[in-house]
Amino acid sequence: MRIPVFGDIHGNIEGMFFALQQLQREHEEKYPFVLQVGDLGYFPTRDSEDYATRRHGKHSETEQGVRQYLAASSLYERFFHRPGDDALCAKIFFIRGNHEDRGALKKLEVARPEGAIAADPYGVLHYLPDGRGISIPLTPHDDLTIVGYGGIAKDHRPKACSKNPDIAFSELGLDRLVNYQPGAIDVLLTHQGPDMVDKGDVMITMLCESLKPKLHLHGHTHHYSRPVMIGETSSYCIGLMPATPRPGTSGFYGFLDGRKNFTLLASPVR
Repeated sequence: MRIPVFGDIHGNIEGMFFALQQLQREHEEKYPFVLQVGDLGYFPTRDSEDYATRRHGKHSETEQGVRQYLAASSLYERFFHRPGDDALCAKIFFIRGNHEDRGALKKLEVARPEGAIAADPYGVLHYLPDGRGISIPLTPHDDLTIVGYGGIAKDHRPKACSKNPDIAFSELGLDRLVNYQPGAIDVLLTHQGPDMVDKGDVMITMLCESLKPKLHLHGHTHHYSRPVMIGETSSYCIGLMPATPRPGTSGFYGFLDGRKNFTLLASPVR
């Protein structure tokens, strides 16, 4: 089994569904599990949108795509209720970036104190709070352990974090992470990258060094890049999805190999 992984989509959930549908056709396989590394653009209401989302939304309708998806079932029905093999069956697990409604996500955390949380009316989007993990079955005898840690460092965007401190790294999330033994995590998802990449931070580097995940995946920089090694951990940055409902370029997604080879691919959607 392979697991698609998407970079920042900034509200463009239709583009994400379209890319998944094209991948299903190209590879003739279904994807029951999908991962996303933050900046999904989870804003349930217009009032909850941050300044950047409102500003970019004036020029790109896809910025409001998640809000529109949450409000009406038409997009869900178009991609998940199609006849034949074209219908999607994915559960999409996402962490928080620095462009989400953190207040709405906090309410979900309070309502369910463990594991991933259903974040839409259709059972597609599932929020993975900071420090929480999920296990995805690969074979009858083997699971994939995935843990998330969202947000960004305060000193990375001090003005943004002073206005909205909830976009910064979470102390509670760190407390949860220390409960994992080194090497127990297969895949660590973060939004920000390590300090050796553009817009990265030393906190993420330290997490990879201490937790020793087999693979680290992140977004935020908006540029796909070759992996960097942090000890024995391969760290990849996944790029930004184009702001179009029909994306067709590479770099904004990849695959986790279900055999635990953890090779992130970046072949284009055709």
